[in-house]
Amino acid sequence: MCEFASWVERRDKVYFLTAEQLFSGKGQKWVEENGISPDDYYGHGTIRLWYHIDYGDGIDKECTDFSAPDNFPDAIVNAIKNGKMRGFPFPRALLMKPLDDEYRAKLKPLDDEYRAKLKPLRDEYDAKLNPLRDEYWAKLKPLRDEYRAKLKALDDEYWAKLKALDDDYWAKLKPLDDEYWAKLKPLRDEYDAKLKPLRDEYWAKLKPLDDEYWAKLKALDDDYWALFVIPMNRNPKWR
Repeated sequence: MCEFASWVERRDKVYFLTAEQLFSGKGQKWVEENGISPDDYYGHGTIRLWYHIDYGDGIDKECTDFSAPDNFPDAIVNAIKNGKMRGFPFPRALLMKPLDDEYRAKLKPLDDEYRAKLKPLRDEYDAKLNPLRDEYWAKLKPLRDEYRAKLKALDDEYWAKLKALDDDYWAKLKPLDDEYWAKLKPLRDEYDAKLKPLRDEYWAKLKPLDDEYWAKLKALDDDYWALFVIPMNRNPKWR
């Protein structure tokens, strides 16, 4: 997971996302369609997806030190000052220290409550998932071992008589592969069928917890950015 603030530098341009972009009607529809989680709104992968920038094209950069605006590209500094990042995590050092400390103190119990509620939900999910996964791998192992044993013998024969037996090798491999995938498919289908209700149950339980957390966080975030809009509340370096 990338930290706020993150950006991509490409051909003398700085690409980043603002809360203003993502929290608009168009932005929220795009987020939902692409399955972007709230903790990855400002990540490099999300930035590249939004601007259609391929991986390897440009340089991924991030900085979490807000003690001085000089640590960031001018475009990001201007976006912060103009309130376009409102809704993203609270960066330290934007406000005067007493105000910043007050909001950190309010944020901690909110985060602690969320994590405390998330843990039993996650533990329950893992407890149900682990035996299902163990059962799957236990059934898969003998099937895979049988396949590999047959494949090894076939490979040994192939490499010993490579040129003369090439056509014979492929003729023998195909039914072996067909047999393996025919046996694997019902096993995989059974696993997926058992996994789906477990996963659906987990996400159904997680959603109200996440919704509650983000709703509380938004109210706290709105207060934070409302204070930041007033220059006298800002760290002098950010005025």
